[in-house]
Amino acid sequence: MNTVANAFTLTVTIDGVAHVGAASPERTLLENIEALRLPIRSACRRGRCGACRVTLLEGRLHPELQLLRDGQVLSCSSRLDGDAHVEVPRRPVPAVAPPACAAQPVPSS
Repeated sequence: MNTVANAFTLTVTIDGVAHVGAASPERTLLENIEALRLPIRSACRRGRCGACRVTLLEGRLHPELQLLRDGQVLSCSSRLDGDAHVEVPRRPVPAVAPPACAAQPVPSS
């Protein structure tokens, strides 16, 4: 656990480059990645479209029911339950239900 009160260490790998920062258990994984100013796709932000899927490489998230196949999780509806390492996909992840989502652009670097 990170030395900052109530904070965890979050490692986010994008295109093979690891970015490390403090993350709050009060925020969703998506909000923590955005707080680190890292690019991540999102759309509905309610766990319905699948645009914000990331792969959990290490650590645990809450609720554990959010774990999809192959270690993938919906970052908009998962919270950290300790230090974690996730990987953001290189290519765009197709939305499961595009009409239900109001797409948001990915922040540019």
